[in-house]
Amino acid sequence: MINLSFSKNWNNKLCCDLFTTIRYKSPLKIGDIVSVTTKLENSSVKSFAQVVSKESFLLKDIPEAVFAFDMGLSKALGIKEIERIYAQYNIHNIQFDILCLKHYYPTK
Repeated sequence: MINLSFSKNWNNKLCCDLFTTIRYKSPLKIGDIVSVTTKLENSSVKSFAQVVSKESFLLKDIPEAVFAFDMGLSKALGIKEIERIYAQYNIHNIQFDILCLKHYYPTK
């Protein structure tokens, strides 16, 4: 199972039933179940989610609304943050995947 790690709970999105994430070259497919780890000050929280949609964009083509909902930032500030996170890549020439996930509660 793939783990999606979040350094922070951007825009409190992980408290919602559905949430998005912007990822570089995600191997995930619609229907995949992932573990989700969120780092907190002194601990981490783990949950599970299912991929419900996946779309790929060049960074400049990601809609403003995606940055607002995903990161709580304007597009310009969101791009600067992604530049920081992915500093080892030329982020303006690669596609990013916008994943929409739904919290998943396994049944016994």
